[in-house]
Amino acid sequence: MMFMIFLRHLFVVFSVAVNTSVDATTVQIFLDDEEDLAILTQKAKPENIAGATNKILFEQLDLSNIEFLGASYKRTLRSMLEQDKSAICTLNKVKTTYRERNFLFSLPVNFYISRRLYKHADSAPLSKEVLNKEGNVVSLMHLFNVYRSKLIVIADDLSYGPFLDKQLAQLDSTNKAVRGGSNHYETVHRMFELKRVDFLLSYPVEVMRYAKNNQDKYESYLIADSPRFIFGHVMCNKTQVSRQLLERINQILLSNYDTKAFLQAHVNYLPAQEHRSIQEVIERYIGQLGSN
Repeated sequence: MMFMIFLRHLFVVFSVAVNTSVDATTVQIFLDDEEDLAILTQKAKPENIAGATNKILFEQLDLSNIEFLGASYKRTLRSMLEQDKSAICTLNKVKTTYRERNFLFSLPVNFYISRRLYKHADSAPLSKEVLNKEGNVVSLMHLFNVYRSKLIVIADDLSYGPFLDKQLAQLDSTNKAVRGGSNHYETVHRMFELKRVDFLLSYPVEVMRYAKNNQDKYESYLIADSPRFIFGHVMCNKTQVSRQLLERINQILLSNYDTKAFLQAHVNYLPAQEHRSIQEVIERYIGQLGSN
């Protein structure tokens, strides 16, 4: 507790020093999700963890020179790599080796229970051949070696985290239905809901969001050895303005991690049985900050 009080004091002092430089130039936030854009331009209310946590962050960031722009992930990357003066950032990004080499990251803005593999409940049960003794899918490669004619839908240019990205890359293209677009979550969920594919990799929170009253139509499995939780970050190009912006963002996050509002921004969009788990993840992260 004393550690978090100290961080709040540091945030007040630090924000005065950072504001002047960050305010001097336009900050562009590129968003590849239409719903994120609607929330941050105050045209819609949050419907998921990302929207709620980003809303907290940007309301407290309170910069008048932020410009929110809808853009594909490919366009975002291109702009970030080409611009070496002003700040260009995007949201809800998982760290990967390539991204960490080329871009700057904030502390975690959102904490997620990791993606699970979903199938339709009225389809045949998965063979024990593809499951380990805990009932988890051994690997995606093993799954599709057994179910060679099945399809999994994935979003184009979306990282599922290093662990799952590596497994997805090893799948044959005939087993993958790759979908692009500015609202990738809705696109892949819609395809799965219409039974045009057999499997979906998704966060439980997104299934809860899109399936609503139809969640009993799906069954989910963990992928063996996959991370149980994943963090979403603000990701920016490597400029001095971006560094200053991220320093301010980090101070805001540090001042919010142990607040009721930040916890509610997560549990409001999770099934009740997951509330304690996500609270423990956030508390553990706070504890790690205090020990570093």
